[in-house]
Amino acid sequence: MSNTSTRKHSSCSNKYNPPPLLFVGFEKIGLVSPYSKFGCINDARKVFDTVPLDCISNILLWNSILRAHNKNEEFQRTLRLYDRMRGFRVFPDGFTFPLVIRACASLAVDSICRNVHCHVVHLGFQNHLHVFNELLNMYGKLGRMDFATKVFDGMLVRTHMSWNTMVSGFSLSYD
Repeated sequence: MSNTSTRKHSSCSNKYNPPPLLFVGFEKIGLVSPYSKFGCINDARKVFDTVPLDCISNILLWNSILRAHNKNEEFQRTLRLYDRMRGFRVFPDGFTFPLVIRACASLAVDSICRNVHCHVVHLGFQNHLHVFNELLNMYGKLGRMDFATKVFDGMLVRTHMSWNTMVSGFSLSYD
């Protein structure tokens, strides 16, 4: 087992643990990200799981835990959390979708990718450059340059990142 994988799922319990009564509600949200940055995904998840229901609609909380699972290559968990988030009727934002799209691309399940793409469109992110660049990247990784081309052609604004992502996608699929 490599040193990275040991650290990846380790708990940082031997490090600083704040008293449980001191951090309630919104203060807990600020702990998820630092724990995950130090590779303490279990501690980040414990904090996330103890956030009171009145704070569960905070998109920063969800984005932090989604980013933590992506960073630790736990893409299935990212997608399960995304589904859970939607179940709480928390709407994704321009930071949420790229995290979810990256998880989809890493798992390479075409149907899930298309489903998330539908969520993007349904929720009105058609003109969000960062989200659509991630869609281009996702379809490129899947070898679905037909879908990537449709996304690209529908973009009102393109940057060098959009063009580079398309070129990269075509080179990956040898087109």
